[in-house]
Amino acid sequence: ARERLLDSMASRDDAVQRAAARFEQSELARLQHLREELSAFASLERRHLEERLRLLSSLEEAIEPMDADADLRLFVERGKDAELTHQYGKALSLLDWDFERRRSKPLSAAELSFTDALDTHDDGGAPGGGA
Repeated sequence: ARERLLDSMASRDDAVQRAAARFEQSELARLQHLREELSAFASLERRHLEERLRLLSSLEEAIEPMDADADLRLFVERGKDAELTHQYGKALSLLDWDFERRRSKPLSAAELSFTDALDTHDDGGAPGGGA
């Protein structure tokens, strides 16, 4: 009975030792895997950070030469359209014609009431222009 007890104890000790060895191996493998993954993550984040810093530098370089006056002049130059300029000129000549026509002859009662109504509507004030 004593031999069987010693054999059982030895068998148990061997099982515990094998389980401890397997646990140690699996723990070492887990730690190695964790180390590799964290290293890969750090490397990826470093590359992303470098790219973000490069883009930020590029943005700063684009901001530096900005000139609001020059940009506005460029916008106006690009917006000039021969057709629109021609229409604008026509509109101005019509306004000049109307101004000269009104200045040269007195307005009839119908025209006067119509212009008073327009003036009232335009400035929100009293009839007769209010300006």
